[in-house]
Amino acid sequence: MITHFDLAENELEFLHPSLAAMMPNIEKLDLSKNQLFKMAQGHKVLFAQLLLSLRHLKIINLSSNYLSTIPTKMFIKSHNLQFIDLSWNGLEQVTFTLSHLINLEVLLLRNNKIKDFDVLSMRNIDSVIANISYMTHNKLTVYLEYNPLSCSKFETEAFINWLLSTKSVKIPLSNLTCSDENGSFRAIDQATFKYVQGICRRRIIIISTSAASGLMALVALVTIVAVYRYRKMTKRKANRIKLINRLRNGETSCEYVVFLSYSEHDQIFVKDYLYEKLNENLKQMTRINKDLVCQSDGRHGQSIIQENGNYILKSCALIAVVTDNYHCDPNCFFDLDYACSLLMPIVIFINENTDKAIFEQKMLKPYIKKPRVTWKFENNQYNMNTTIEDLCSSLLDIIANSGKIE
Repeated sequence: MITHFDLAENELEFLHPSLAAMMPNIEKLDLSKNQLFKMAQGHKVLFAQLLLSLRHLKIINLSSNYLSTIPTKMFIKSHNLQFIDLSWNGLEQVTFTLSHLINLEVLLLRNNKIKDFDVLSMRNIDSVIANISYMTHNKLTVYLEYNPLSCSKFETEAFINWLLSTKSVKIPLSNLTCSDENGSFRAIDQATFKYVQGICRRRIIIISTSAASGLMALVALVTIVAVYRYRKMTKRKANRIKLINRLRNGETSCEYVVFLSYSEHDQIFVKDYLYEKLNENLKQMTRINKDLVCQSDGRHGQSIIQENGNYILKSCALIAVVTDNYHCDPNCFFDLDYACSLLMPIVIFINENTDKAIFEQKMLKPYIKKPRVTWKFENNQYNMNTTIEDLCSSLLDIIANSGKIE
């Protein structure tokens, strides 16, 4: 038969929902000036269920409990609530559902930490009138006095406008103030709303100016990059043409464009696939009607090392055809070492299936960062990660920009 239950000022930290269930006819429950924030933090589910059995509850006082938030469905079963006191807590928003409380007349939110209401909070409060608009009923009154309301940021515009224009609830404004950008307190009125609108306009101008400046900087950067790339491409093309003309006129010390360095175990691949294609494409690109690719052929009565050395000396660049056999061949070691001593451009032409640890070998380690082309054998044919045409173009560009061609 208990209808009024007062547990105020008891330093309560926990109250099990089963206790409330023993008194289902309670109409007024006072839990003010306790420490129920500990239950809200440590036993969230039980705290949310605290009032579920109190179907006849009309007045609930949870003030002065240091609560920072109220569970969404805290009052979901208390359809007869008329008075909710949540003052003197640490609330920042109205996170709990109110739409079903058609009898609610007073919501006390004084002395909390409310700076403004977000869209959800305003919607929760307005939802009460949405369900009783067809009935003759006193409007819900929401008390917000002694909260640190803000009117110093553009985000508060909607909140200030809602305070001044809402028709759904009564909000006494006579004692409400908000702090502006200077820390001064302003009354909640149309002048303050215009003040906040001014902050919004100023922010829009700043954002627009920043965006415009950023766009201009981006355009400038893109332009600089485009000009740089165009100049680089133009210079590369001019250098390539200059190199080709010098090769045609015999104005360089190079008789050949490139020397092919490879292990004798790979000569079938080099001669059948690489040599002819590379040679023919270089001849077409330079319009020079002679062989531009050289390789050791053992027909000059010289040792392989002597022959390779002569060819390298007559070449503008060296392509190292690297497979698992390469680092085991002493002649290949000589080729790389000699070309490097001449400061000659070197391109690594490597089989994809070659163990990458090969570059940890003393012989190849210095060349790990050299320009590289990969190839592999699949479906009974050889495939490169680029075309022979692109390889020839890159080779000519590397030679032209090496600065070592006289």
